[in-house]
Amino acid sequence: MPRAATIGMLLDLEHRYQTYSVPRKAAKGLTHVGLFRPKDRHNDLSTLVMFVHSTGNDAYYPNFVLFRALLAAGLPVLTFDLDGHGNKSTTVFSSQTISSMLPDIVDWVLKNLQVTKLHLVGVSLGAALVLDYSRNPRAELASITMLSLPKDVQGVSLKLAAQELSAIFHSVFWSHVGYYGLRHFMPALGRFRRWEFPVRLVTPGQGFFYYLDAVQEYFAAREGLDASSFPKQLLLAGSWDSLAKYEATSGLKVVILPHLTHFSCQLSETCAELVVSFLCSP
Repeated sequence: MPRAATIGMLLDLEHRYQTYSVPRKAAKGLTHVGLFRPKDRHNDLSTLVMFVHSTGNDAYYPNFVLFRALLAAGLPVLTFDLDGHGNKSTTVFSSQTISSMLPDIVDWVLKNLQVTKLHLVGVSLGAALVLDYSRNPRAELASITMLSLPKDVQGVSLKLAAQELSAIFHSVFWSHVGYYGLRHFMPALGRFRRWEFPVRLVTPGQGFFYYLDAVQEYFAAREGLDASSFPKQLLLAGSWDSLAKYEATSGLKVVILPHLTHFSCQLSETCAELVVSFLCSP
């Protein structure tokens, strides 16, 4: 089960929640998967939003604003731990195998759930994985949505971490703290809360900053961060996000949200509303 705070969120809206453990041979373990069914569509998974989380967190943190908006719109949500992440998974992270993760989970979804219309939504590293998958998808996709897609990955630094602390001035951040508690304060920023938000590396004993190096190695091996040729795609980023320097010139819809950072973009109710509107549009 997810944290008590997340369960409380689900009970408020009477949604149904299920969990699965999906084998990931390449990542040497099991991936925890959570499936939220809207209260009015418990038995209908024909349309599914598949969510891919960000660096250093897990399948649930810090995404309750977006999940609530999607569920309120009647959209089922499937979320899962990235390789090496989450207390309920046993996988390990490697820059050599991370690119096979999303194809494996999509294949499992299509084999085990009655899905005919699949939307992919990713945040930060998750957004990059979504973009990569859309370039050569093994399944038909209805849309891709990328939040805070990193472009300047060399910008990861202590300066960036300090900039992200500006999220504490957003009321939505404190609403989030109200659900999870102050002890879950921004785990993605570094070594903090690693017992709560583990990062398991393929070689045991390597630290969190080695993990950041591995993430950058993944980006360096890619063919760049230009948009794919996928027909329906949305990119959302904060105007204060130093990692996402985008202009609407690459053939996709780009929305820059004022006064939001790399982290706080996914906490924004405006961001959630834009995602729901995009997914529900023709």
